[in-house]
Amino acid sequence: MARFPVREGEIKSLAQNIVTGLTANPAVFPAPPVTAVALQAKLDSFITLGDQVVAARAAAEQVTATKDAGLVIVAATDSWLDERGQLLPLVPALMRAFADAFLPVQLLGDAQVFLNREPNGWVIALINNNAVAKVPTLPASIDPKRAADCILQFKKGVPLQFLTYLGEFRWNNRANGLYTRLQPGEIAVVKATLGNE
Repeated sequence: MARFPVREGEIKSLAQNIVTGLTANPAVFPAPPVTAVALQAKLDSFITLGDQVVAARAAAEQVTATKDAGLVIVAATDSWLDERGQLLPLVPALMRAFADAFLPVQLLGDAQVFLNREPNGWVIALINNNAVAKVPTLPASIDPKRAADCILQFKKGVPLQFLTYLGEFRWNNRANGLYTRLQPGEIAVVKATLGNE
């Protein structure tokens, strides 16, 4: 008993043979369920999509090969909806788990953190948005009493060096990390060069 092919190349060959047979024998196949022209169009589309998959895989391999030049972690919405439409606050927990697993630094304090991997270290930006309230129809209001004390602790010990780009950072021996105090709406940026990365 004949078996339908399961390998992609064999399926393409079978389809091409059917197109060739239908085209060469119109008297034998006067009204096929699918015309040779329609089957050839589907086959051409299948081949094109296969080529696109190969190109996408090659691009993914290239990105993977060059990812060490920089690492971007993207945050998303704070909650997802479950099948009943209820909010699930999964993203913060997932992002914390990713950060704990992959990032060499952790933030102690109430600020947003942005990280950019560079060949010889990390650029770390902190912003105190918690004291800034924004409403589309009103000017932003700032609570001047809500400054944020932040400490950047490095998981593999003391950085080889750090360079402040914006704001003020200083090493805090008791906290074993870089300390900064952010006023409401303030941004601080530092580059930390780490050893053994």
